[in-house]
Order: sequence, then structure tokens, then C-alpha cells
Amino acid sequence: MQVSILGPVEACVGGGPAPLRRGRQQLLLAALALHPRVVVPLHQLVGTLWPGELPVDPENALHQLVSQLRRALRPADGAIATAAGGYRLDVEDDAVDARCFERELGEARAALAEERWSAAAAAASRALGLWRGPAIGGVAEGALASHAIALEGRRALAELVLADARLAIGQPETVVTQLGPIVAEQPHDEELWSRFLTALARTGRPAEALHRYEDLCARLAEDLGVTPGPVLRDLHGRLRGEGDQSPLEQVAPTQAPPAQPPPAQAPPAQPPPAQPPPAGR
Repeated sequence: MQVSILGPVEACVGGGPAPLRRGRQQLLLAALALHPRVVVPLHQLVGTLWPGELPVDPENALHQLVSQLRRALRPADGAIATAAGGYRLDVEDDAVDARCFERELGEARAALAEERWSAAAAAASRALGLWRGPAIGGVAEGALASHAIALEGRRALAELVLADARLAIGQPETVVTQLGPIVAEQPHDEELWSRFLTALARTGRPAEALHRYEDLCARLAEDLGVTPGPVLRDLHGRLRGEGDQSPLEQVAPTQAPPAQPPPAQAPPAQPPPAQPPPAGR
């Protein structure tokens, strides 16, 4: 079985798509897939699936939802195991696209640190190639939404690593193509903007880079009431020919900022109920 959460939540069983129902069935699978082989407590799953008004009998509603998901995952229904106080998804990391993404991103960052630019670009491209849309289908709520935000942050980090590697290789036009649509959707991400403006300058368009910088300043002031940070201000000075270094002369990429990966384990559970859920549930 393969589980995909870097986009619409999907599962592939026996070479074909599992008939998952939209909504809570998908969100339950996503909540379990975030922590493979780790017991996710009942109370945490209930809070994730019903962040607002709870059902009359939350645990019974959860058990019914698990049973429905198991039927949808046949013949891999045994992958959802019952444990004391909760459930776990018994699959290897390679069966979850988010885990494969983290592995590829780790390889890309290591290669970037070692100045193996082509290897870094290749690994980052593989990592980004696993994405099919907004994390967890863009429909997560409550606690699950925070995981989706964290995954999107890791996606942005992969874009930075790829851009840095391509700039070091000497492919600024590719970086312009890569980041143009992204900075349009994420106008407040100064790290992405610094790479985009650098790439514009290196393709022989410093005037356009300066113009885009001014647009960014206006957007930051209007939306957030702030001015660009030191990285962008320094880049702006170099675009204007100030200082000892220009964007065209900067060959080594700036290291992507550190970011914390999504937690490998579920948060600590509350004391489990006196009896685990029946084995058949």
C-alpha cells in the first residue's frame, strides 16, 4: 500500500486507487500517515477529525470511521492496527510520500552543504516531484492544519535548495521560471524573493529585478506594515551597484535556512482508557 498526502489524500492498494470517501475518511488516513508505526491516541484522532462540535459518542464514531477506512483499503486493511489507546498505520516510511519527500530533501541539503550542486539539484527535484497539490488536499482543519502548514514550509525549503543549486550551477533562467509563479503566490516569503531577484539579475535583467523589489516593498508595507529584511536590503544595494559584490559575482549559494521537519512521533498521549478498543474495531 502507498499513501499520498502531498496533495489530495489518496491510497494505492494492489496497483490501483483505494475507494476513499472525501472528507473525514481521507483526513483519518492522513492523520495516521503522518506518524507511521506510531500509535495515535484516540482523543487526538477525535480532536483532529471533529475540531468543532463533537458527535454524541466520539469514540464510537471514530471506531466506525476506522472500520469504513479498513474496508476501503482492502486487501491492505490490516495496515491499520488497533493498539491500547489508539490506532497506528503499519507501513514502512517508503510507503508514505511525505516520508520519501523528507529523505530526498535531506539528501539535497547534505549535497548542497558539500557543494555538490548537481546532486543537490537532482535530489531537490525528486523531492518536489512528489507533490501533487496543497498538503493534505488543502482541506485540513484544526491540529491537522498545522501539520499541513509545516509540510508546506518544507516544500518551500526544497524550492530554496533547488534554486541555490541551480544558481551555483549557472542556471539563473531556470530559477526565474521555477520561482516566478511561487513568489506570485507567496509574496511575503523574502527567502524565495532573494533567489528570484538574484536570478533575474544574473539573466541580464537587473532593472527588472529593481522594479520587482520596489513592488515587493510596497506589498510588504501594505499587507504587513514592514520593510524588507537585511538579506533583501543587502541584495537591493548590490543591485544598485553598492558594496564590493554584485549579484552577478556571487557564485556560492546562500544556505537555505534551517527548518524543523514534521514531528516523527505523535504528541504525548493522555492516559489511555482502562480497556483498549475491541480487536475487531
